[in-house]
Amino acid sequence: MLESLMTEEKDALLFAYGITSSGKSYTINGTPNAPGLIPRTLAYLFHKIRLNRKNRVISNNQNGFYMIDNHPDDNNDECWSFNEAIASMTLSYERRYSQTLKQWSRIRIEICEEDDEEPETTTEYNSKRYCLFLSFVEIYNNYIYDLLEIPDPKRMKWIRTKRTLMNDGNQMVYVQGAAEIQVNNLDQAFRVFLYGLQNRQIATTMMNEQSSRSHSVFTIKLVHCDDNDDHNNHHKQLKVRQFSIVDLAGLERANRTQNMGKKLSEAGQINSSLMTLRAYFSNFVPPSE
Repeated sequence: MLESLMTEEKDALLFAYGITSSGKSYTINGTPNAPGLIPRTLAYLFHKIRLNRKNRVISNNQNGFYMIDNHPDDNNDECWSFNEAIASMTLSYERRYSQTLKQWSRIRIEICEEDDEEPETTTEYNSKRYCLFLSFVEIYNNYIYDLLEIPDPKRMKWIRTKRTLMNDGNQMVYVQGAAEIQVNNLDQAFRVFLYGLQNRQIATTMMNEQSSRSHSVFTIKLVHCDDNDDHNNHHKQLKVRQFSIVDLAGLERANRTQNMGKKLSEAGQINSSLMTLRAYFSNFVPPSE
């Protein structure tokens, strides 16, 4: 799938679907001792691609990207700005994030080198320079929230901003106001991922100690232009490919989870949205003869 994303320039979507406590979040996110698909995907991409350090690519957070000249004196590190915003958080939020980073500090990921033996593939990668952008949102109780949103330090209580779906000029969907953060190395990518991961809505039920109460969508966007004309940056056409990894909350039965009150209401929203998704795929996939 990642090979197609880079060599064939095809968008990709992967999601985990199933009942509660079936291992979906463990497969997608993993643990420090057993990294999941998202950490492994990030590690693989940074192992394979060449980063574009000649030019600055900027996201307008509306599916649009544009390139400007990269001046050495400019501070164009978006992840630095993200980390600076995190440092401005209240002490309780900053401690929580620091604890998350400490828990994952021992993560180790090994990349299989088998694919590097194919010279054609290596040439294909080396002909392009990429910029990599990350976004992370969740759908909780039928509302969309940006998991990369930074709490306002001036407020005692963090009230998350509800986001809406919008269409761009090409009628492609994006989440209005959701951040797209450019990362320049694996450490930055992990920091962004872990910040969003800790902000997900989870709760303890009779079936699962850490039950996801929302659906999350982690999106990686690879932005590149061919290295054919280094002297004509403003006329280069940027190409964008994205890989979305979706961790769906699990189907729940009240008689098994023993949920009540808020958790029961959340389960109703989860089950309803999953049944809608199931109905869509039932209509989308033609019946087998």
